[in-house]
This record gives sequence, structure tokens and C-alpha cells, in this order.
Amino acid sequence: MLAVELVLDRDARIAALRLAPRTPLAPDPAAGHRPQNRLRLPLLGTWWVVWGGPDERRNYHVLSADQRHAYDLVRWRRGATHRGSGARNPHYYAWNRRVVAPAPGVVVEARDGVRDNRPGLERENAADPAGNHVLLDLGRGEYALLAHLRRGTVRVRVGDRVRAGRAVGRVGNSGNSSEPHLHFHLQDSPRLLEGIGLPVRFRRIVVDGRARPRATPEQAQFVAPAP
Repeated sequence: MLAVELVLDRDARIAALRLAPRTPLAPDPAAGHRPQNRLRLPLLGTWWVVWGGPDERRNYHVLSADQRHAYDLVRWRRGATHRGSGARNPHYYAWNRRVVAPAPGVVVEARDGVRDNRPGLERENAADPAGNHVLLDLGRGEYALLAHLRRGTVRVRVGDRVRAGRAVGRVGNSGNSSEPHLHFHLQDSPRLLEGIGLPVRFRRIVVDGRARPRATPEQAQFVAPAP
């Protein structure tokens, strides 16, 4: 059985097609885990959840143990994530948007200097999957990864203590990324792309226009930090 990933452009034409063997989803080792830290959305303004949810249909990350509860977030306007042809990173509405710490923490890993890809699935950098990124120790066994940041924008160093809402970088298209977006997930390990992915629950968040005290968004929902 195959898993099919289909990408459409703003005119509903097929822009990319990816086929891969379908792997049965293993039981979630973090099922029942209650988030130990108060998390805010690590972005400002309104964003669209392009990947997020508990199953393969809504979230292809679930097949990776560390990314089981990961999110990919983009900006969406007038039926597309970009203006014009989308051939260049600045065409994308997510490009260069500020990324902030989701909770107080200590920087355990910070990477900059990875070039940003040109948009397109064929230009992904699989050899350096997270690209420019920040990994935060939030305490209580939870670590937050903010990945695919724009080269030259990472504003923290290993050992820095950050408060919730502090700018740590800007949205880019580095690493295993086909267009500018933010990848965010929690894991139980201080090592990049290792360990077990942990469930995420954001506090004070607006989901599809409705303010909620806490929520775990899913694919195709619009999210923003509550005022």
C-alpha cells in the first residue's frame, strides 16, 4: 500500500506528487502524557496548520517517533501560501516572519548558516533536515524544536535563557523544507531528532476565529495567539 502526498497550486492544478510505502502507525508511546509547560503559539498573527493531527492523513510526521505530534505552519491568503508564481522565498507570506519562544527555557542547541532552499519539493535539503533551528529545554522533561529558520536570523546561543515570547529567529526555508514555514514539536530528548514526540497543547489561542483557553489544533485550522 502506498501513501500519496499531493500538492496543488492556487489554480487547483497538481504542483507536486510524492509516493511512499505506507507504514502502519505504531502505538503512541506518549499517549496520555499531559504537557508540563504552558505553551504559547511560537508565532505572531494568523497561521494555517498545513500538517498537524494524530494520524497520517492529517500529519505525515507521525511516522517519526520524535515528531509524532509535530506541526508545520504557513501563512495563507486568498487561497494560497504565496503571491505570484511562488518561485522565490520572498513570494511566500510566511517568509521572514518572527519566531518566538513558546515558553521560558534554556537554549540547548542553536544552528545558523544553512542556506535557504529555493521553493519546490525537488530542492529539499534532506542531509540537514532541521536546517537552521533552535532547541529549547523547557524543563520537566520537555524540549521544543523550532526548525527551518532563515539563514542569518537565529538570535540566541547555547546557554541563553529565554522568556516566553522572546524572538529567537525568523521563518525560513532551510533544511528538509519545500517552502517557507515553521516546523514545531515537543520531544523528551535534548538531542535533535531523537527521543519521543510529546503532545502539544497551546494556551490562550484563537482557533478558526474562536478564542480558547487551551487547544491542540489540527490540519486545515487557522490559529493565532489570543490578544
